Amino acid sequence: MRVPRLEVDTGSLAEYRCLRFRGAMVLMTLPETHDALVAALADRPRALVLDLREVTDVDPAAMGLLLRARDRLRQEGGELLLLVGSRADRPLGPAVMLQVAGLDHVLRLFTDDESLLRDYAPALSSAG
Repeated sequence: MRVPRLEVDTGSLAEYRCLRFRGAMVLMTLPETHDALVAALADRPRALVLDLREVTDVDPAAMGLLLRARDRLRQEGGELLLLVGSRADRPLGPAVMLQVAGLDHVLRLFTDDESLLRDYAPALSSAG
């Protein structure tokens, strides 16, 4: 049996803090996901981007963690934004997994950097 792995890199996308995940977001890698989110949320960002385009699997435990991160950001007046890629490019990728779980209606999903910057940035400008 292969042990799932997850790598997390911290960076930015335009002016937003961004965590880039590679590998499996599953119960066995939950500590890595949790630690990265806690560190990013400590700064109380107005928006936190999670790039999941290189994630191979998202299980219910990881989905629950994403929802808790969204809730915490909202309590602070922030937003959780997920880059999930295209359903066509990755038929079993995070976009499909989150849609099947019904989370595409409660999480802000974007296919690429350009759509996130185009569709989210104006909301920030008008809110200020």
